[in-house]
Amino acid sequence: MLRIRPSLVAVLLAPVLIGLAACTAPPETAYVSGGQSSRAEGGLAVGKNASGEDCTQQNLGEGADVYCGTWLQPSARVRRPPPGSPASAAEVATNGPWRIGLEQRYACQPPAATTILGSEPALLLQCTRRVGGWAHIALVATVGGRVWLADGVQPSLPVMERAIGVLSGRLPATAAASEAQGGAAQRLVAERAAARAFSSGDVGEYDRLVRVGMSRSLLKLADRAPLVLDVRLRRSAVQELV
Repeated sequence: MLRIRPSLVAVLLAPVLIGLAACTAPPETAYVSGGQSSRAEGGLAVGKNASGEDCTQQNLGEGADVYCGTWLQPSARVRRPPPGSPASAAEVATNGPWRIGLEQRYACQPPAATTILGSEPALLLQCTRRVGGWAHIALVATVGGRVWLADGVQPSLPVMERAIGVLSGRLPATAAASEAQGGAAQRLVAERAAARAFSSGDVGEYDRLVRVGMSRSLLKLADRAPLVLDVRLRRSAVQELV
């Protein structure tokens, strides 16, 4: 019987595994939040999202992540413009590193002028996640004389607004959970939201199933690998003899 060295199995199997991983699921950076969960206990309560899930805000420097429902990844994130960003909100929404990074993960419509938190000017981008097709939204808002960037799953818009309000000082932290006033941005996405209603928990369950499916596919391939390699090596030995 032809013996297969473990080291040779690893060498021959590695490209196959890498190829399968690349075809089965996108890299972690394609999701709202990549890598392991960073959700911690506590945080500032910012009320419910459009799906009725309770949400909390966890500050990160000048920005924040917003967690809703049972999903262990952020449903929304708020940040200040990264270095090298254009000066105006309109340019940030169409050019620069933030918009380029957004387009790598989501297919977005042109920005539409709107308001948040009652009357604060903002630009709304309605997007679709390139992997999975989930409705996604992004905001470039000017509040308190500063530009704020936010993106998240569609139901997170109300709490996304409140997070911007708290970070900018426009909304007291003590009032965040009970703040009911939104801007015109929520009306812009209302029709789309009614047609494609989902929760943050739904997105989290989808991501979990993708990871489970990928793991099972890799395990099946690993189980078959010795047989496949045995056949290939036998063919190679026969060719060398000929």
